[in-house]
Amino acid sequence: MNPSTDPDRLGLYYALFLLDLVLHALVFMARVSAISPPLKKRLIQKMNYLFLTTIYVSVCALMCYGTYIFLNFPQTDQILTSHPSINLSMLWTGHSGTIIFTGFGFVICLSGCFMTSNIILVFKYSRFTIHLSQNTRLMHEQLTRVSFLQFTFLFFTCQLPFILAVVISASFGDNFGWLATSLGVLTNFHYSGNCLLVLAFTKFYREWLKNFFRQKVLKLCIWMETRNLRRRRQEYGLLEANQDVEPSKHKPPPSMPILPTIIFLMSMFIFIIVVLGYATTEKTAINDLISRRLMENIDVDNIKNYLRELTKEPHVAGTDENRRVAEAIARIWTENGLEGVHFNSYNVLLNYPVWEKPNTLKIHKGFETFYQTNGTEPMILPDEQGDPFAGIQWLAWSPPGQVTGDIVFCNEARDSDFQTLKELEINVTGKIALIRYGTGFRGDKVKRAQHEGATAVLLYSDPAEVAAEGIDEDKVYPHTAWMPHEGVQRGSIIHGMFGDPLTPVLPSKPGIYRSRDIEQAKLDGILPSIPALPISYTTAFEIMKRMNGPLAPKDWQGGLKLDYRLGPGLDNDAKVTLEVHSIYETKTINNVLGYIKGAEEPDRFVILGNHYDAWVYGSLDPNSGTAILAEIANSFTKTIKETSWRPARTIFFAAWDAEEYSLIGSTEFVEEYLQMLQQRAVTYINMDCIHDNKTLTLATTPSLHDVVIQAAKRIPNPSKEEQQQGRPTLYDTWYHYYPDEKYKHRPWMKIPSGNSDQAPFQNFAGIPVIDFAFKNNSPIDYPLYHSMYETPFLNEHLVDWDNFAIHLATGKLWIELARSFSESEILPINHLALAEAIIDDYIPPVQQAVNSIKPFDQSAEAAIVQLSDQVHHVQQMSLTFKETILEFTAKFSKAKNRFERRSINDRIMAVDRCFINPVGMLGAPQSRHVLFSLNVLNASKSVETFLEDAKISARQISIVHYSILCATNAVKEFF
Repeated sequence: MNPSTDPDRLGLYYALFLLDLVLHALVFMARVSAISPPLKKRLIQKMNYLFLTTIYVSVCALMCYGTYIFLNFPQTDQILTSHPSINLSMLWTGHSGTIIFTGFGFVICLSGCFMTSNIILVFKYSRFTIHLSQNTRLMHEQLTRVSFLQFTFLFFTCQLPFILAVVISASFGDNFGWLATSLGVLTNFHYSGNCLLVLAFTKFYREWLKNFFRQKVLKLCIWMETRNLRRRRQEYGLLEANQDVEPSKHKPPPSMPILPTIIFLMSMFIFIIVVLGYATTEKTAINDLISRRLMENIDVDNIKNYLRELTKEPHVAGTDENRRVAEAIARIWTENGLEGVHFNSYNVLLNYPVWEKPNTLKIHKGFETFYQTNGTEPMILPDEQGDPFAGIQWLAWSPPGQVTGDIVFCNEARDSDFQTLKELEINVTGKIALIRYGTGFRGDKVKRAQHEGATAVLLYSDPAEVAAEGIDEDKVYPHTAWMPHEGVQRGSIIHGMFGDPLTPVLPSKPGIYRSRDIEQAKLDGILPSIPALPISYTTAFEIMKRMNGPLAPKDWQGGLKLDYRLGPGLDNDAKVTLEVHSIYETKTINNVLGYIKGAEEPDRFVILGNHYDAWVYGSLDPNSGTAILAEIANSFTKTIKETSWRPARTIFFAAWDAEEYSLIGSTEFVEEYLQMLQQRAVTYINMDCIHDNKTLTLATTPSLHDVVIQAAKRIPNPSKEEQQQGRPTLYDTWYHYYPDEKYKHRPWMKIPSGNSDQAPFQNFAGIPVIDFAFKNNSPIDYPLYHSMYETPFLNEHLVDWDNFAIHLATGKLWIELARSFSESEILPINHLALAEAIIDDYIPPVQQAVNSIKPFDQSAEAAIVQLSDQVHHVQQMSLTFKETILEFTAKFSKAKNRFERRSINDRIMAVDRCFINPVGMLGAPQSRHVLFSLNVLNASKSVETFLEDAKISARQISIVHYSILCATNAVKEFF
């Protein structure tokens, strides 16, 4: 709506204009009344009062009428939005720029008329002004006649143009706003000088200040004299007990009038409160304005274009194709205005299939083959899936090899699953383990199977998880987002380590010693020693329909239309042979880095990250996030160009390489820049990919719960269906599908795991992290996860068909979190929540685990008592930590300047670093975060083993105790 056609806004405009006229008339009369009657008569006679008034009203009317005509000009919106020299599109309302000219015109009118009237007065009556300046005594005598009300009114009226000018300027920081501020400041200085002059020479206040202390002293003397006189008269019997002495003849000076003084002091107090309150409200209003502008500047079409450009071909880490994607990201970021865009490279060990020789499986008896795979996923959409090597079915880090043997069905290969097999007397040793993906990390599944003696592993996705509506052609891809018949999930099967497996803890740079080789990594259990292969549920059906052995437990049955059996062996003594072709190579990987330099604290980093390498095309994982991150960079730089705003802290953009293998790019980066990150990084915000379209899911540390909740409440719900259900924001749907069962007032947020690039920042460097995504409301990942069918068709038509509404909402949340951390004067990290989480959520399970251990001799009993005592000390230290944090938080509002706020923020950042153990946990040097890495011992059959484990656990608990003590001391001002 054009504000000039809105009766309410137009009426308000004219009401302010009329108020301006009245105020100026009253101020002018107040100034004239300060002069004695002879001078007043002389002044009025010599000045053409009517002439001045006519000029004054004419100027105001012309300004008002000109503004009104401009607002009603048909091409106003086009002029405001298209002319390159007018940066006035940043508004309170978010509509066209016309409302700014209303306020701008008013301020120019107000300030201009002030200046015009004063210039005319000074110019026309300069002789009178000189005469007054030369006759100080006369001026003093005349100015003492100004009344209290006249002075108060004059003082507060002269502040009006200044306040209004600052409001306009702060609301849109462009050149017009600064011009208005300058005029307001000049006017304010002129009239404030007059008011201070009046105050200095006002006889009433001069006399009151002069006699104030004398009055108090005199009253005290009178009281003491009266008391002594009364006592003496009573001693001589000259005064009865209830008789008072005669009042003193001393007459104190007249006291200060109560009512005018109270009015003056209250007016001053209100004025100060209004100004201070406006300063706070101004900051909030600017933040809200910037937040809206950043979100509005996210262009969905750009996200679509970036996504298609980044997913033209498969791009596995270390390949030429992935190098081209990195170059495309760097070019896009540079075009979008990021500074310092460059590659951050490392030489690391990677593993690949032999692209010309697909991995195969066959069911056979001797030379008779019953079933055989070709080792590839079939092409379904040639325009998007035409690469000849895209369909290769493989698992990274699998060693090459050919294995023939019997099959044992191991369900999801959990410890409990293998325990069930042992109870049923089914031996996995020497067999091929058939494992269902289900839940849990595939690398852990292969590790357990290898530990149980399996010779090879087959991993398949069960229709119960990836084709829940059925496996008919019209119920799977490309008609729906469910897995087609020959689809497989690729992925890494490394175990227990992040980064380059040959350079643990150190960055894989030239000259860095490789402390492991491939064979040592296998011996250490980092790399698997047995071949592993992903297969489709069609291939799994062919195996399972031939399976021998007892029926699998009821909760092991799946979505294939047959009875699941455990094996071992197949009908007719058939065997399964799998053949895996793979090679290990040292390759160069390239992280892409860029930044927007902060305006106030450029050495404080808010890091936004996503990886760009994919197993195939990667339109969801990860390049939905890559495309969104590129557009976030564009929105930031576009907002900076359109306004005078710039984030206070530096915002870093990171596109990580080789994440899919084992978080290699981000881990090597953290290892290289550890000290800088621990000193300067405020937070790391990770968004790996969009999984689905139902709801937000988020993992973070307790200290960041509040900031993510507030950000989610600001994002409109991207689902029209959810909006119709009465859930208007992103937060509402999140809270609906994932309520926290313990803390009813908030959604459930888990502690971040090692599933993406946030892990090295949190677990190795102690930097608070946020990892979020959109997904469905089930524990299973999206059906086409890591398949070749992750191409733009999936994003546009099956997952986010409503014009990329989910991609847009993801970008809005990401950019709002970045803005919050970059702009907040006090970092939005709530360590009180961390202290409460330690007390309520962390210590009780540890205490329970210790209490559950049954002593079996005197030494074991002593060890348990020692552990329990240590846990008690940790609990007491945690309570002290909470009390210290409460005292520390109370100081936030008292920070008066940026140096004090910087000091507070430094201490906030230091708390998280205290929970990093530099040497890591025993046998896991990369697991350095003591709160998320502690394992309490279990009772062992061997006394020696139990006592050794007890010593290890006691040391771990002591480290936790020390970390909490460190955090407590970190927030103190002094020792």
